[in-house]
Amino acid sequence: MASILLIWPQAFASPFASSSVAWIPTLRVLQKSSTFASVQDVEHYSNWLGLLYMDFRINAVVGGAAMTAKNPSYAFNSSQLPLRRYFNSSQEIPDGSTIDMAMPYFSVNLSWIDASSDNRSQNVGSTEYQDVDNEFQIRTVGALGIVRSTPWDADSNLPTAPSTFVGKKLVGVKLRTLNFGDQLPNGSLANANTSCPTVSEVFGQLPSVSQVQIPIGDGKEIVAYDCYIMAEATITAGKYSGRNCSVSSTAGVEQRYTTCSIQRDDSAIQDDWLSSLSLDFLSEVLKYTVNQNYSQPWISNSLDNYTSGMLTLGYHAAWSGLMRTLGNGIENVVFNPSQQVVSASIDKSKLYIWLAMNAMLTVSAILVYIAQSVSKTKTIRDSAIAALTIDMTDIAHIGRASGLCNAVSLSKMDHKLPRLRWKYAERRGENIGSVIDYSCCRTVVFTEEPTVDMKHRV
Repeated sequence: MASILLIWPQAFASPFASSSVAWIPTLRVLQKSSTFASVQDVEHYSNWLGLLYMDFRINAVVGGAAMTAKNPSYAFNSSQLPLRRYFNSSQEIPDGSTIDMAMPYFSVNLSWIDASSDNRSQNVGSTEYQDVDNEFQIRTVGALGIVRSTPWDADSNLPTAPSTFVGKKLVGVKLRTLNFGDQLPNGSLANANTSCPTVSEVFGQLPSVSQVQIPIGDGKEIVAYDCYIMAEATITAGKYSGRNCSVSSTAGVEQRYTTCSIQRDDSAIQDDWLSSLSLDFLSEVLKYTVNQNYSQPWISNSLDNYTSGMLTLGYHAAWSGLMRTLGNGIENVVFNPSQQVVSASIDKSKLYIWLAMNAMLTVSAILVYIAQSVSKTKTIRDSAIAALTIDMTDIAHIGRASGLCNAVSLSKMDHKLPRLRWKYAERRGENIGSVIDYSCCRTVVFTEEPTVDMKHRV
């Protein structure tokens, strides 16, 4: 019974100390611990005139482009409408917290069009018609942006009131640079009469529309074409009241960002000071994003998903960059802080195997106990282990006593001694007063050979 009591707890606790249990550090939101903080907001008397200066604008552009490097995968979720805002707060907000705050809202539908159907297509790739600054002109494969019919002018584009944008914009995506002499899929070499391919090395099969070929010269003649594909984007942009958005941060960076995914609801958006400006700054933000290879993992055969995802990513970053540059007010927000916890993940298959093995061990112990209880003979029969379990000192036979006088007595569970034999004898004397008492000492050992009953030989 004692063996069962010892085996049982150890047997059934073993799975929880084995590989069947994995301890996973994670975060848990404290739902009933709302905390207040403040973030930037834009009000009527912001420094709008600062946008007249290139250094002021480039601060928002470069800051926005850097933001796009922070886990951009959210923008390519086509099942729901993604929302994101990059922000600084008045107090520390732990990662994994949830927050309620105003978020930039951007939804887009794309329709690929023939380049010849819109005269603005000839402006694609131009810093004058796509950017708010004209300092950096290089656009690499995957670069995209909104193409305007006129150059951007700060004086005429400063906001006078908060608003939403609902309308259409022309979007161009750079597919490749076709250098004269490049080998085409059919084996021929590109020249001045070659049209841009309908299959892209990075985007796969392209929509069946004509592309824009922007000539590139070396100062003397045309040596290549930049190939762009055009789309008409139906856009809704404004501000949305985000609820229970998840807060995250990048290691080593103080600025945090919060992300939500919602069902598209254009009717729920609010007027925003930054909606039109964000669309103006979007193209240049994405130009730097692509040049720094932040977009490379998201280039795929789904040109629609790539384009809509990049436009979403660029708008959120441009909006947040402008908020950081122009913010002159305070928005009070509520967040539920998170705390670090450790959760247990149990591998059920391993757990069941452990329990089965240890249940078998427990049943075996019960069977051994039952067998020992009903046995009529002594359990230990192996002379090799007998010395570890019994007292093997000499057994003395004194004349004035009968039997093996100092042998260990039999327990009630023992019915007879194992088979024994005398190994040797020794006569000893002991002085008791004036009388010497002699005794005969003999060593008894186990034997595997049949012997005569020991009671007849003592």
